[in-house]
Order: sequence, then C-alpha cells, then structure tokens
Amino acid sequence: MSPEAKTNPDFRELWNTPRRPGDRRRPDMVADALKNWIVEQGMKPGDRLPQEPDLVDSFGVSKSTIREALRALQTQGLVTTRTGPGGGAFIETVSDHRTIDLLGNYFFFKPVTIADIYQLRKLLEPEMAASVAGQISDEDLTILTEMTTVYADSPRTVEEER
Repeated sequence: MSPEAKTNPDFRELWNTPRRPGDRRRPDMVADALKNWIVEQGMKPGDRLPQEPDLVDSFGVSKSTIREALRALQTQGLVTTRTGPGGGAFIETVSDHRTIDLLGNYFFFKPVTIADIYQLRKLLEPEMAASVAGQISDEDLTILTEMTTVYADSPRTVEEER
C-alpha cells in the first residue's frame, strides 16, 4: 500500500447520494467510515489519523463535521487528540473499563437481562475457546481464565449486576 493511500483516503463516494429525512447525521457517518478505514488499513494504537485538512478534503465535508466525528470517536475511547506540534488524532486502545461502560449504556435501555447475557456466554464461550485452542500464549490463557473466573456465576443482587 502506498503511503499516500494511508494518509489521504477518499471518502467522497459516501456523500454521492442525497440525504433523506431520518438519515443519520453526517458526523456519525464520518465516524463510522473512519472506523471502517482504520480496520481496513490495519492501524494500531498509537498510529496517527490523517490531519484535519486532509480529512476535510477526503470526505468533502466541513471542518466542524470532521471535528464532531473525531469527538464522537474520542468519546467512544477509539481515538485521542493532541494539540500543538506533532498533534492530531491518534488511535487509542479501548480500556476494559470503557468497554464495560459503553455496553452498560447500551443494555440500560434494552430488555436484556444479565441472566440472558450469562446464558449467551454459556453458548458462546466453548466455541470461542475451541477456536483459539493451541493458538494463544500461556500468558493470554491465564488472563482469559482469570476473566472467566471473575464472571463465572450470574449476579445475585442488583449491586453485583452493576
């Protein structure tokens, strides 16, 4: 892949169709497109996103739309921004705490119970374990074991659910 492809993506095709009432807001669409691009490019935590003027050109949207999209990604814990020389938007590692907070917000308004989630775990975890058998390090296996032990039983109280 050429360096230019990584630093100067062209997202204008996203805006070729007119928006209809009820469509998602442009900053949200830009944020989603950036997330997809980050994955496609194989970017890792610490990698820098293209500079703001390049994103404005690539998306064909205003600076405020780009800034709002970056703020949304920052709120999700996916990027961090720095000002000044050497600044910009950088890929961030999403912490376990942040992930739990986001999932908690999602499930707060959904009719899914903690018991439902634990039932789903019982179905998925054996499949997931089988898929990585022999492919993970002893250190990763220890971390996985600790995590499954902490959440082995369904919570018995409202406090345990939280």
